[in-house]
Amino acid sequence: MKKVSLAFLSSIFAFFIMGTAVGAEEANDNNVDVNKMQATKAPNIFYDKENKGYYDVDSEGYIEVFKVEDGEVVGKVDMNEYIDRQASDPNLKEDDISDSISLNDKDDTEVENGSTIFAPQVYYRYTESSKSTKVVTGKRSSIIQKNPAKNGGSDTFTLSYSASQGHSFSVTLNSGEKSAVKGNVGYTWSSSASISSSHAMTIKPGWQGYWRFDPMIRISNGTVKQYNQGFVMSSKKVTTKYPKKLNKHLDGELVSVKSKI
Repeated sequence: MKKVSLAFLSSIFAFFIMGTAVGAEEANDNNVDVNKMQATKAPNIFYDKENKGYYDVDSEGYIEVFKVEDGEVVGKVDMNEYIDRQASDPNLKEDDISDSISLNDKDDTEVENGSTIFAPQVYYRYTESSKSTKVVTGKRSSIIQKNPAKNGGSDTFTLSYSASQGHSFSVTLNSGEKSAVKGNVGYTWSSSASISSSHAMTIKPGWQGYWRFDPMIRISNGTVKQYNQGFVMSSKKVTTKYPKKLNKHLDGELVSVKSKI
């Protein structure tokens, strides 16, 4: 009995030591202390005077933001303006998009803005009550590039990135209802859009970084009705989300996310 007890206690002791070591290692991996940083208007973004950068808690890294149009980076977004926007009109989360119904349905036909979609006896009409453009926080869209050097200057790397965005409806619609909505949204309809490009990133020694692409989407709120010989047979309130694009390229914001290795 004594041998069994000793063996059991030894196992418990070893498990405790191992758990302590693992916990310490995990703590060392997360050595960013936002309490030492300056808070901003956006609850998730802090300014780090020591590293002279903005730390995003949600991204777990220091961020810089660039505007992308027609497949090209057209300029750097001022961080004060970005923070003001995040405070008053924060990015949508991907869950806000994926929870909707009919994401990326099989009908990818582009529909020109029009009026009523007719059938011999039955037709559908969509009336838009409001529209807006929003940014969705996307996923990592490039490799994680490391600069393992311990000394010296920063290195610049050209990193390829790619992203795509589909459309969705908040309720189940039949084909006639979908066609009516697509043909009468306030902006030019697009079922899907993507981007594949590259951009240079400067990374300090002992740091790593990657690109995240935050797509821009259009949001249309309205009511789609089914008519039969002029009588309303059904009415549905629907929110439709679809990508903003220019010349076949997905528009959005390219975000560099950097952290210490």
